[in-house]
Parts: sequence; structure tokens; C-alpha cells
Amino acid sequence: MVAPVVVGIDGSEQALGAVRAAALQARHRGRPLRVVHAFIWPSLHVGVGPVAEDMPGTGLRNHAEDLLAEAAAEAGQVAPGVAVTTALVDGAATPVLLHESREAALLVLGDRGLGGVSGLIIGSVAVHASAHAHCPVLVVRGDEHPGGPVVVGVDGSEGSRLAVAAAFEQSALLGADLVAVLAGDDGPGGRLLLSEALAGWGERYPEVTVRAEAVRENARHVLIERSGTARLVVVGARGRDTFKGLVLGSVSQALLHHAACPVEVVRAVAAAPEPGEPSDNVDVFLDRPANAVSGLVPDRELLAELLDDLRASQVDVSGVVVLHGPEGVRILDSDGSGHGWHSRFVRFFQNWGYDDAILNLYDEGLRKGEVAFMIPAGPDERHEIARLARRRQGHAVHYFGPERAESLSGP
Repeated sequence: MVAPVVVGIDGSEQALGAVRAAALQARHRGRPLRVVHAFIWPSLHVGVGPVAEDMPGTGLRNHAEDLLAEAAAEAGQVAPGVAVTTALVDGAATPVLLHESREAALLVLGDRGLGGVSGLIIGSVAVHASAHAHCPVLVVRGDEHPGGPVVVGVDGSEGSRLAVAAAFEQSALLGADLVAVLAGDDGPGGRLLLSEALAGWGERYPEVTVRAEAVRENARHVLIERSGTARLVVVGARGRDTFKGLVLGSVSQALLHHAACPVEVVRAVAAAPEPGEPSDNVDVFLDRPANAVSGLVPDRELLAELLDDLRASQVDVSGVVVLHGPEGVRILDSDGSGHGWHSRFVRFFQNWGYDDAILNLYDEGLRKGEVAFMIPAGPDERHEIARLARRRQGHAVHYFGPERAESLSGP
């Protein structure tokens, strides 16, 4: 099966702009287009029974189907000849789109809508998808400046190498020049790093005109400034400036919020370990575990049932971390030897602004033979994940947000 370009819609004007961009991307790439709308049934205080045609949820669903038909028609006008399919998928936008990204060549989103708070510069779904999707994410925002170049940020990281590859592809598809920018070092070292990052790509894409620039300014400032005349800016999800625990770097975050043109975010997707295989390495807690739900379940069997529940609810479990071990919470050396419970560990946790009493809960649970889990999740998913965890006797469930930890079940 040819991987499609997938676009998420919600009826907003930003989503229609994303449809138009996605249709053109599908045409350029010779791929089909899949238009997806995530639908959540409203809560109705009625008994369980057949759904009447005039119930509010039914009308909303009909409206959702109309939105899909409108989007498909718009795509057909923009890119005649592209095969377009639509899908109305039950579930919250973030998990639905992350699931769709598994089979997609590109995920395209508008910069607002899809459940985002209207006052935000960019919707939370777009940010979360850029951090966790299994394919590149194109966020349509600002203006696509016709005749402008594709701009790619280079810093020598793995994310940057992937971004360079994606930028050359986009330049060739769009017939645009490519400007590769390395920020923070305009000396010989920076120019050498830039040259190494671009080596070999010119031979692969001889039709692309490339201009390489090593500049002294800050990467966020430079790339946002260049977005004012660019057709597209391409960056890796994480660069050299990114703390280990963050899944989306400061440069990519800044561009998603402030760029004046569309932004493509490319992230490395490593083969995830089977979530059912636990580890006693809890180094994951040494970095701020933002946007994650953690907790304890009594045993492996209940954990397996929880993972099945999550999959059935279309929650992405590829990034789940599972911990166990009678020695409790500990830090491991690279050779696998453990330091045990460590004051340094507690200080790390406190420095992030989280209460180390949460760590004590996990430490006690692990020592009793329970299994700890950490599930990547956005704020719109946290309550559903907590509900599913409680169904499987989960406790000490907390959501680690960007600012603080929130108890979702009590100790």
C-alpha cells in the first residue's frame, strides 16, 4: 500500500488551509490523500439504548461527515487527479492523528483548531503531534511565500540530518531553492559542520539550488526571521540545544508558535521496545517527564490489560516506559549496575518543581512487586488514561505537565 498524505480537519478555516496544502503535497509526491476527522460523542444523560436520529450526537456526527465531504471537494479542486479518501474516526484528535501517522508519509495540520484553545498561538494538537508523530508533520501557518526558498536549520544533530533530507525533498517537489542555515557559529567550525551536513545531497538532487549560511545569531531568531520570506521552514524535532527529557526542542517549538510560513518538523522514530517488557532503569525520571501519565499497577497481567485498553482507545503506546524491580527506584550506570535510591535523584526531581513524595510512592510500589508505567500523553488525554488505569487497579497515577505534577487518582 502506498503511504498516504494524511490531513486532520475540524471545520476551522485553518484546517481547510491544511487540506489545500496536503492536497498539493499529495500531488507533488504522487500519493493518495486521506482526510481524517476525529469525533467524540457528547456525554448524554440517558439510558443505554438505540441512538435516535434526532439525538444531539447524531446531528453532530452528520455535521462531521459534511465537513469531510467539504474537505474532499476542496482537495479535488486544488489537486485534480489525486485519490482522496475520508475517515470519521471515534476518539480524541491527538491519539487519532498519532495512530494515523503510523501509516502516513506526511501528517498535515492547521496551526489552530482540532481542539486547541482559541487564545493560543498554536493548537495543542499540532504541538503534540509534532513531538510524537511517526512521520514528518507539516504545520500550515502564516503565509506560503511563492517564489521563496525552503529554509532548513542545521546543527549537526540526528534531527538536523533528517531535516536536511526532508528539505531537499521538499525543494525538489516545490521547485524551490534551498537555504541551509547553521546558527551560532559563523567561523570555520560552523562552516565545516554545514558543509558536512550537506555533503552528497547536491548529487542526489542536482535540480535544487543550494545556498549555505553559517551565522552568529541565535537559531530561533534567525529561522523565525527567515520564515518571513520562506516558502517553508524545515527543522528537526530535537536539536543540540534540547534537554534530554524534552521531545520537542526549543527551536522547533519557537517556530511552531511564531513562524511566518508553514513549518515541517521531522523527528527520529526509533523502534520502540515492546511495552510489556519492563526495565528497572528509571533514568527516564532524571529529565523532566513533561506530558506524561505515570502510575502503578499490581502486576504484569494487569499492565497487559491496561495496554490493551489503551490500544482500544487509540492511545499511542509505542513510547510507553514500563519499570519494575524489587530494589525500587534507582539510577543505573551505563553498564547496568545500579546506584540505588540516591539523594541526587531526589534533587533532580525537586529541581523540576515536582514533589519527591511522588517518587517515594513509586519506590515503595516497585519494592512491593508492583509495576510502574509512564505513558506519553497530552493534557487532553490525561483523564481518559487515568480512568483506564483505575479500571486495572492503578494507583499513584499522576500527570506530569509542563508546569507541575497533577494527581489523578490519589495515593
